[in-house]
Amino acid sequence: DRVIVLDSDVLVTSDIQKLWYFSWELQKNNKLLAITKGSGLQGYFDTGVLLFDLQAMRGMNWNYLWQNVVIKSHIPYTSESIISTMIAQYPDIHYTLPCVWNVNYRNRQVCGYNFTDYHIIQWNSQAPYGGDDYIHYFHKLEIFLKQYEGNLFRDVPKLCDNTNEAKSHKQHRSVPLPRRSRREMCRILKTESQQIFRTNLYYHGGKYKPTDEYETTLVTQLSLDRLDKFHLLINHWDGPISITMYGTDAQAWNLTQFLSENGINRMNMAIHIVYKQGKFYPVNYLRNIALNAVSTPYVFLNDGDFLPSFGLFSYLKKANKVLMTGSEKRALVIPAFNGEEGFTYPKDKADLQEMLQEGSVRMFCVWCAHQTHGPTNYSVWEKTSFPYRVEWAFHFEPYVVVRSDVVRYDQRFVGYGWNKVSQITELKAQGYEFVVLPDVFIIHSPHQHSADSEIWKRKNFRFCINTIWKNFIQELLQKYGVDCLKEYKNPPTIINIKI
Repeated sequence: DRVIVLDSDVLVTSDIQKLWYFSWELQKNNKLLAITKGSGLQGYFDTGVLLFDLQAMRGMNWNYLWQNVVIKSHIPYTSESIISTMIAQYPDIHYTLPCVWNVNYRNRQVCGYNFTDYHIIQWNSQAPYGGDDYIHYFHKLEIFLKQYEGNLFRDVPKLCDNTNEAKSHKQHRSVPLPRRSRREMCRILKTESQQIFRTNLYYHGGKYKPTDEYETTLVTQLSLDRLDKFHLLINHWDGPISITMYGTDAQAWNLTQFLSENGINRMNMAIHIVYKQGKFYPVNYLRNIALNAVSTPYVFLNDGDFLPSFGLFSYLKKANKVLMTGSEKRALVIPAFNGEEGFTYPKDKADLQEMLQEGSVRMFCVWCAHQTHGPTNYSVWEKTSFPYRVEWAFHFEPYVVVRSDVVRYDQRFVGYGWNKVSQITELKAQGYEFVVLPDVFIIHSPHQHSADSEIWKRKNFRFCINTIWKNFIQELLQKYGVDCLKEYKNPPTIINIKI
């Protein structure tokens, strides 16, 4: 019932909670709003910082009052004009805030006090800012804000609470994940899968406007400590990109600097930031954030450490036109490979085949279960120049192009294990067919193993994530029918269409 309203051109330099204390003055003195006096005309109030008691305003029929004042006074529809005129006619509705809560930087001498006592500084002056005496003060503030952990704002109420739950939360935030009992590990996984993250949509870029009905957006996610992979990725894909990055506030500032230093300002790229919270990497949450921001008809669901073959965006326009038109339940598979340390990216398929012979590139995930990418049938891919259908198998998790209204990722899967394959499995349950594209590919860029992949080695974690997987499969069978995940052993079928 009470709210603080701030202009976007103000800098808060102290604890905002101190401002909130004045909201009790509103209630105690039967006031509707708290505001500072303006530094200009007599009777003028500055609406850059406001506190409203919404319940009291509703009781006074505020909407009727201010509209009536505007009509009778013939004043412009600006917040300053309306509020100042309302206070002139109804002086008892407001509480005057100390000027330190809204100081116009260029007129700060009007307020007095020491500069460091100012709590909120306003920057809307037209005057130049050169020759400033306080440049070092603001530089220190900038450094502080760049390193500030925004999640601390969320933890304050819990850290002040002396309950066991608050103590457990504090311990969970401040120390590495220790070895847990099976029950405790499953509880943590469930809690983290329901986490509400601080999310900054369109941290960089904006909503892309498609120019073609067959365009594809590359949808991906990446940790903010892997900006080198991000730079490589955008050099390989010239089409629209929707990417979610995960990390701390300080890493987000580093991203801003990275974009500036490298001259990255693409109009067809949207970067979303999810701020780090908890112990496990929320991979499917990140994927869904990027996927929900897409405006093109098709999406290429990729991971940030896989580099697309050159020209893939243009190729997919043609592929979508001949293979996806009229086929709502079809997924185009992009064959995945793994590059050895220091490999040179191949120019085309012929170049890649030579590298496969040399051993500098190999089929992706040969060290893990064959089912994950085996159904792609690489031996057929190497020989054909036509797309071909392949049968789905359990654990199949290819990188695919699908319609942008595709089923979203299941966010119960956090950390390592079953996260991407869950969506592919649901596509199969929905009746999708999988068609491998013949002339394009993606290659995994080598990197160190993540912390989540190390936690996978823990028996209790595997038990908990496998339990979620088993429940997920049972839900699919109940939703789509007991035969929805039936496997077939038919050989690949060539589609006689040249792309």
